[in-house]
Amino acid sequence: MTPSRAAIERLAGEYVLGTLRGPARRRFARLLDEDPHVRAEVDAWNRRLAPLERAATPVPPPTRVLARLNATLDGDSKPVKQAPPWRALAAGLAFLCFVLAGVLALRDRPDAPVAIAVLHPSAGAAGWVVQADGHGALRVEALAPGDAGDGRVYELWLRRAGSDGVRSLGLVSATPGEIVRLQADDAVVGAELLITREPAGGAPNGKPTGAPIFRATLQPV
Repeated sequence: MTPSRAAIERLAGEYVLGTLRGPARRRFARLLDEDPHVRAEVDAWNRRLAPLERAATPVPPPTRVLARLNATLDGDSKPVKQAPPWRALAAGLAFLCFVLAGVLALRDRPDAPVAIAVLHPSAGAAGWVVQADGHGALRVEALAPGDAGDGRVYELWLRRAGSDGVRSLGLVSATPGEIVRLQADDAVVGAELLITREPAGGAPNGKPTGAPIFRATLQPV
């Protein structure tokens, strides 16, 4: 029996994360070969989770973990030599599982996030996760951006798709786990979010004083 659309969406998320195992994973893999809708859901989850993958720092798994992983793989799978970053790092996998569970649980709520962005520098760990609910409300959670230094603060900016200009959305916290809520009706899928270091109190004259340090594009959930 073919699973319902809701079940396919949930299973696709688990398949992409790697938490769908054993016979269930093999059955879903067969559906993936046969059903275009299943392939579309898997592609959608890959796009959703791509920004979050950058939040995990690549580290080699311990030898004993790699040995156990190879021992439990399906018989037709090849031994793993190097796991993807978010699978090699337990904390990164836990973070992705948490986000997936949250998205699935909140999907039908009026304030459910419809877009997400993980702001990161050109190299290094992610600094903030931003969720947009489709009604202009933004939830900006600090991960581990580090202190702005020299008495400066971090300021969040938005650039609409196809536009060269940016506008300030407000100051954001650098304290890991702290959440700032902002309002931005034009924070829609495709809009770019940027963070700069600014003087205490924010950028003067409503313009950035330096180049963006962290950036990301809002992706559909």
